Amino acid sequence: MPPSAHRHFGDSPPALTGLIGVACLIGLIFMWPVGLKTGTLLAFILFLSLLFFIMLAADFSAGVGRQIAFRPFRPRPFSRDDIQRLGHKFIGLTAITIFLVCFYSIAPIYQDVWYQRFLQPTFSYLPALFCAVYIYIVAADYLLQNPQDGLSDLGRAIIYAELPDDRHRLNNFLSGVLVKAFFLPLMFGYGLDDWIYFQTVVIVIENFRDIFEFIYRFLFFIDVVFAIIGYATASRLLGSQVRLTEHTFRGWVVCVICYAPFWQIIGRNYLDYGNDIVWGTFFAESPVLYMVWGTLILLVIATYVSATVLFGIRFSNLTYRGTIWRGPYALVRHPAYLCKMTSYAMISLPFLGHSLPEIAANIAAFSCVGAIYAARAWHEEKCCSRAREYRLYLRYMQRYGILERAFRHYGRRARRQRSGLTRSVAGSQGRY
Repeated sequence: MPPSAHRHFGDSPPALTGLIGVACLIGLIFMWPVGLKTGTLLAFILFLSLLFFIMLAADFSAGVGRQIAFRPFRPRPFSRDDIQRLGHKFIGLTAITIFLVCFYSIAPIYQDVWYQRFLQPTFSYLPALFCAVYIYIVAADYLLQNPQDGLSDLGRAIIYAELPDDRHRLNNFLSGVLVKAFFLPLMFGYGLDDWIYFQTVVIVIENFRDIFEFIYRFLFFIDVVFAIIGYATASRLLGSQVRLTEHTFRGWVVCVICYAPFWQIIGRNYLDYGNDIVWGTFFAESPVLYMVWGTLILLVIATYVSATVLFGIRFSNLTYRGTIWRGPYALVRHPAYLCKMTSYAMISLPFLGHSLPEIAANIAAFSCVGAIYAARAWHEEKCCSRAREYRLYLRYMQRYGILERAFRHYGRRARRQRSGLTRSVAGSQGRY
């Protein structure tokens, strides 16, 4: 990227935030005090909180605070409009809380023990959490230059039974709430499982397989931890707010079907491209190839995780929270999806099988999975392209991206070959 990228992508998260976060994550998890391991859930929440505040400090030290439109700080009383607006926000927050409690209490899937590990403590401390969130809302309303937001619009819509003039802002807000409601319990469950594993299981490294399994799980733990922090801490007061959300039904569908509980049904019953031939068994008789192939898989997954890490505290599906233009995003537009599909292919080897029909079926299923991720990428670009910074990023990548340059190179080469063939045919006709 050119030096002017810093000027063009002013909403981009600082690159150091993610790197500092990874370094502190590694240090915290392996030097965690033994006395704090007894209450694993509380310890995990404390771990997430420490990591979040460290990355937040890195964000503000990199100048994120200058991008936030604060009011000039001076003591002032709340005006009548302020009190009315805070009343609207209180009504909106109450409505969202009631809706989520009812939804989580009624939906059968959330009665599973796996989800209840997140929901039971949340419900137990709900009054305290509600008060803490409202105190934050009051502080943000007092400090921000433009305190009007989607939450106040929701409160007004409930009280006066009419939609606000800025429906786009209300739709963005409600979509952001749904994104959090779906992904936060899911990611918290994955993260808690990995936290318990790394804190309670005695890890023994004896061969490359043990190294592979440990690094493989730890890389995805990093990915999930950054996702949890990203979903939980979207805030205008921190400069990590949701700027845009996916507003099409198809965009939501192609995203959420890639996650539980939908993928367990679709992937296993309709798009199962695996068989008993996987990379571990295929290369088992060749230790050198086994190590080389396993190392390549880990490198691909590490690149995938780095695409999440670069978001810092801003990772989220189905939203736009700033343009990422560093690291793998400077090479290809969707490095996470590209690396994920590559790792799937390298692990499952769908192009191998016991018969041609089996290989054809595996490749067809794998192609359908790839089509889903291609649709996700297309909808993400359509959503994010509503932001000027992302349109500039797309324009740059169309000119300098690796895949785009390769397509242009081979396209020009094919055109030259076709034009040369046309000239030779024309010349031969002229001679005869």
